[in-house]
Amino acid sequence: YTEIHRDGQNQGRVCVVLLYLTPKSLCKNGGDLIIAGDELEHEDDPIKVRPIRGTVAMLDFNNHNPHHGVEPVVDDFDRYCYISFVWNTDKMPENIRPKGYQ
Repeated sequence: YTEIHRDGQNQGRVCVVLLYLTPKSLCKNGGDLIIAGDELEHEDDPIKVRPIRGTVAMLDFNNHNPHHGVEPVVDDFDRYCYISFVWNTDKMPENIRPKGYQ
């Protein structure tokens, strides 16, 4: 569970990819990804993504900084999600750039 928030400025971060891994038969109530938009223009009608295996979501941080969060899991179930941030390493801050990067 996370409150609706924005990730802020992360120089070089292009996007985040979320791959959901929970089988549909085990996915109960809650745990949805909520995407409310750049300026909360969808605050009353957000996009909801169910955390069901095979579902993929991507948030664009290159051109946008969307408000997003995760609803609480209501009916005790294991919510599995693989998450990976995609970076433009040429714009990545020195303190987090991979060792050996030229």
